Amino acid sequence: MHLGCLAAATLLAVLAGPVFAQQPHGTMPGHGMAGGASSREMMQAMERMNRDMTQGLTGDPDHDFARMMAAHHQGAIDMAQAYLSDGKDRRLREMAEKVVKEQQAEIAELQDWLLGNGTRR
Repeated sequence: MHLGCLAAATLLAVLAGPVFAQQPHGTMPGHGMAGGASSREMMQAMERMNRDMTQGLTGDPDHDFARMMAAHHQGAIDMAQAYLSDGKDRRLREMAEKVVKEQQAEIAELQDWLLGNGTRR
């Protein structure tokens, strides 16, 4: 896990959240209508990730970090799986498959920590 991921994700949620919230459904800032189904699914995954990252915050940095990172990693998995549904580039497909595998392992570590420290999944 990288602390920089948390900082970047939090900054993105704070700065981009209001921008995305103002966009018509299915659009991205400056891009008009989103592309195909996988592009819309990736955008929905990002919106879900941003929402999930801020739910259930406790004020305890240890618990909040573990919960937010688990949601952040799940968002990466969801976006990678959406890409894999019709992405064509071999190298990007390999990267997306790697994201799914590695992020699932990190989520399991985070959930184990949460369970061992008094927080339910």
